[in-house]
Amino acid sequence: MNTKTEKEPNKKSARQGIIAIILVSVVTIGILYLRSYFADEKPLSRSYVEVDGKFLIVQFSEKTGNNSNKDPNTKIYTTGRSHFGYSLELIDSASHVSLDKYKFSSPVDPVQSEPKLCTLSNGIVWLVSEMPTISSDDNGYVLKFEIKNNKLTPIEFKLDEKYKVRELKDNKVFLSEGSDVYTSSIMVFGGVYLDLETEKVVVVPKMK
Repeated sequence: MNTKTEKEPNKKSARQGIIAIILVSVVTIGILYLRSYFADEKPLSRSYVEVDGKFLIVQFSEKTGNNSNKDPNTKIYTTGRSHFGYSLELIDSASHVSLDKYKFSSPVDPVQSEPKLCTLSNGIVWLVSEMPTISSDDNGYVLKFEIKNNKLTPIEFKLDEKYKVRELKDNKVFLSEGSDVYTSSIMVFGGVYLDLETEKVVVVPKMK
C-alpha cells in the first residue's frame, strides 16, 4: 500500500487551496481599502464652538463613492452610491488645520442616513440619528463626545431602550415610547424629550 504517496498529493492540494483562499481574501480587502481610500469625503454638517479660549470647528462628514452593478436580467450596468463610513473632525477655525479626527467603522452600527450634529458651549458634542417614521424598527441613537485638549473623546451615554429617537430640535431630542404617535407640538399634546444640556429625560404632560 502506497499510503505515503497518496497522502502527499492530498497535502499539496490542501496547501494550494489555502493559498488560493488567502490570495482571494488579500485581493478583496485590498480593493475595498483602495475604494475607501480614494472615495470622496463630503462634509454633512459643521458647527463652531469656543473651548478654553480657542475657536474650533466641529465637522461631521461621510465618505462615499460610486459603484457599478450589472443587472442579471437586463445585462445593463447601473451606477449606485456606496457608503464607506462617517467621521467627526475637530478643526482649528483660524488655521483650518485638523486637530483630531474620529473615524467610525464602516458602516456605523446601526447606521441611519446623515445623523445630525449638535455642539454645546461646554465642549460636549452630540450625534443624533433620527427615526421620524413610526413604522421603523430602529430606535435611532444618541452618541456623546467631549472636546478636551484639542481631542474628541467618546463618552459613554445610554438612552433607555424603550425610547425611539424621533427628532432633534435645538438642544432637545424628541422621543416616543414604542409605537406611540409622535408630535413636535409637545407643549400642547404632551410628550417626552431628552434635554442635551442636562442629559435628563423630561416628560411633558398633555394640556387639559
